[in-house]
Amino acid sequence: MTFAKPFGDMLKEKRKLRGLSQMGLAMKSGRSLRCIQYLEAGTQEPTLSTLYAIAHALDLRVMDLIEALPEELNDMYN
Repeated sequence: MTFAKPFGDMLKEKRKLRGLSQMGLAMKSGRSLRCIQYLEAGTQEPTLSTLYAIAHALDLRVMDLIEALPEELNDMYN
């Protein structure tokens, strides 16, 4: 299993739970709309700086994002 698709699905869920549009998350995180779109589509993996920016924009810790991934991926990063 690759990281990009599950991360994208989780990111979309977390974003929607906070009532943010893709543009809203892009603005809060300082990333481009295209970056958020690619991440959610699972066609791009986030850089470490993007992980931090997104976590901050969603009022989460980076570990909160990693721990929200499927268990088999979570184990790879713990």
